[in-house]
Amino acid sequence: MRIKDFMSTNVVAADEKTSLHDATKIMEAHKIRSPLVIKEDKLVTF
Repeated sequence: MRIKDFMSTNVVAADEKTSLHDATKIMEAHKIRSPLVIKEDKLVTF
């Protein structure tokens, strides 16, 4: 198997201004355990 077999083409991310409440709702809706946070078009966490 390759990494591409596990990756999603529909990436879900939040920016640094997203509230914790909204981020939690997004994570629950998409079954995400580790959120992606974007700042100025750059990934700052994963």
